[in-house]
Formats: sequence, structure tokens, C-alpha cells
Amino acid sequence: MPEESLLKNNFHHDDCRNYCIVDVVKGICRRTQEMQPGAGNACSEFALLPKCKFCSHYSAGEQTGLGFCLAEASQPWVAPGLIAVTCEMFEPALAALSR
Repeated sequence: MPEESLLKNNFHHDDCRNYCIVDVVKGICRRTQEMQPGAGNACSEFALLPKCKFCSHYSAGEQTGLGFCLAEASQPWVAPGLIAVTCEMFEPALAALSR
């Protein structure tokens, strides 16, 4: 399967560094300057935006939309979509990189 197909099938626009959120459902692609749906499939220029769900320290919880950060001793609850650009403990999970 071509790499572009892998990206389009597994990542969304709102998982990309090139995506600028406008509201809850749409945003602007910084690369093309076009409006895109956040849940739309990523393009071949996809650049992974660090989020908790893509971190090797993230552990999904039993409830949808709730997980745990195993990097912290207290293992706090975190939302999988929480942007982790400034997190000093963020380490991309190999599964996220190979999607």
C-alpha cells in the first residue's frame, strides 16, 4: 500500500501541524490556505502534530476520550487529543509513526 494511502486512511487534518483550527469542525490548511474539515483525511504533506494519543507514555482508559499519562508518577487523566507540543516528556509512539 502506498505511503500516501496509509496517511489518508489513518490520520485526519486535525492531527497535522499544518492545520489551523477555526472552529470545532473546520480549520485552514497552512500549506494550501484552504478550509478543511478537521475529521477529513490527511494529505501527502501530513506532518504529525504531537498529541497525547500519539505518545508512547499514553495509555487509553476504559472510557472513550479519556486516558492516562504514564510519564507522570501520579498518572493523571488526559484527553487523547490534547496537544503536546510543549510537553517535555512527549515521545512519539512507533505505532503513530507507522500509520
